[in-house]
Amino acid sequence: MNLFEVMRDSFAPYLDGEKPPLHIGEAFNIWTFLAASQETVRTEMVFYNVASDPELRAKLKELRDDVHLSAIQDLQKLLLDAGVPLPKETEMIPDLGPCEASFGTKPTDAQIANLVVFNLNQGITYAAEYLTNTIRADVGYVFMKIMTKKVMFGATFKPLMVKNGWIKVPPEYKK
Repeated sequence: MNLFEVMRDSFAPYLDGEKPPLHIGEAFNIWTFLAASQETVRTEMVFYNVASDPELRAKLKELRDDVHLSAIQDLQKLLLDAGVPLPKETEMIPDLGPCEASFGTKPTDAQIANLVVFNLNQGITYAAEYLTNTIRADVGYVFMKIMTKKVMFGATFKPLMVKNGWIKVPPEYKK
C-alpha cells in the first residue's frame, strides 16, 4: 500500500471538476511556504557543501531532491494555475562537493543535523496549519503530501542523529 496513493484516492472525489479561485489565505499560505522552501533548499545546499559525514550529506541530498524540490514544484503549479506571481528566488547555491573550512567558519555536522530537524518541525507545523485552513481539496492534498514527506524523512533521519550522538535529549523527568 502506497501512502500517497491512499491520500490521492481519498482526495480524488474532490479534485475533479471546476475549482473555486484560491481564497486570500490559501494564496498567502502557498506563496509563503514556497518562498520559505526555496530559501531552505539554498541553506541546505550550504550545509551539504560543508558537512563532513557522508551519511549526513546523502540525507541532505535526499531531503532536497525527494522532499523540498517536489514541494516547490507542487506549490509553484498551484500559484501559476491561479495566476499568482511566484516569489522572487535568490541565487541557487552550487554543489561544490565537500568543502574544507576551519572550525568556527562553518556549522558542525551536529549543528547541521539539529537545524535540519528544527526546519522539518517548522515545515510540518506550518503544512498542518495551512492544510486545516484550506478549502480547496487540491491545496489540501499538496500540504498533506508535503507534511507526510517531511514526517517520513524525519523518521529516517533520527536514527542517523542517534547513531552519531547529534540528537539533543532532555533530561529524564523525576519527581
